[in-house]
Amino acid sequence: MATRDEVIDALRKHFEDLDASGLEQTLAQRVTGVIASDAFKELDHEARQQLLRQVLDQELDKQDQLNVGPIVVMTRNEALAHQMDAE
Repeated sequence: MATRDEVIDALRKHFEDLDASGLEQTLAQRVTGVIASDAFKELDHEARQQLLRQVLDQELDKQDQLNVGPIVVMTRNEALAHQMDAE
């Protein structure tokens, strides 16, 4: 079962500027939330999710992947704008 830290470590191998402060581990132990990286800047939603899935497929075994729930993918500027809107 992948932990939040294991998922973050896997993602950091591919996204150096990763902001994973929006990822959490739920009471059911699923890792879910929001990540941000400028690696997603030129990609649409579908391409972002495909890239995320490729990284998780490469870095986590199938059993650990079952523990990963929905993850929203944003650029760092999008995440900042979203945070400012929430305040």
